[in-house]
Amino acid sequence: MYKAYSTNFLPVADAALILISTLFLIPLGLVYGQQAFPPNNPLWSIFFEIFINVIYAAAQKFHLNKSVYIAILLTSSILLGYCIYATPGGINLIGFNNYQSFLFGFIRVTYPFLAGILLYQIKPRVIDGGVFASLLISASLCLMLLNKFPIDSYIYDITCSIIVIPLIVYFGCSVKISGKLSKLFNFFGNISYPLYLLHSPIAKSIKVACEKLHIMQNHLFILMTISLLVSIVLAYAALQLIDIPVRKWLSDKIKNTSPSELSPKNSIQKQT
Repeated sequence: MYKAYSTNFLPVADAALILISTLFLIPLGLVYGQQAFPPNNPLWSIFFEIFINVIYAAAQKFHLNKSVYIAILLTSSILLGYCIYATPGGINLIGFNNYQSFLFGFIRVTYPFLAGILLYQIKPRVIDGGVFASLLISASLCLMLLNKFPIDSYIYDITCSIIVIPLIVYFGCSVKISGKLSKLFNFFGNISYPLYLLHSPIAKSIKVACEKLHIMQNHLFILMTISLLVSIVLAYAALQLIDIPVRKWLSDKIKNTSPSELSPKNSIQKQT
């Protein structure tokens, strides 16, 4: 099974050690010349999201004003541009591929996190229906997927990462969806996190199983469809059985905690 996650074979003991370390978000794969979390590569983003949330929570006690966050945002955007330029393969490999790209991951997570915080502070005006914003988002996503621009790939990556994607998020926040479409979007929004975490091992496991059974090896579309459907079902199960109960338990714990033990409510403290 380990072949599905790497082009290099490792002894069973080493592979088991990497698997256990992955469960605890320890990037031991780098030590063995692998990606940070070979059994489930998307875990790299969870590692960095935990890191940036811990740092952000700890920073609240210093009551930093908004200008400090903006300064950090601008600095991180410049550093992110350099990381993309200095990484062969661009932003797609930053955060997990090797030691350098793993270290660059700390920069990669800082910029979008702070950009998201500032976008939340801006609170874009909500447009009921948001036809214009919806069309703009769809057109932007299509152009990003096509990637047929006559420019260097690193310039494309930098532009999308620092400018285009934050704008897409901004316009997305300004769209108000109602009715059945709203329920559909809420469903996929709710399962998006478990789906992101589960899709890679599920797809690879199905691929390996088909190879062992010598079935559907030349039917990529069918394999992708099956992997997608299985991932959605298991993601929904994880949402209902793990995600929602754990969040409810944490919410109850916070409610039962005295106000003096909690961090400040305001995300960015404004000082005069």
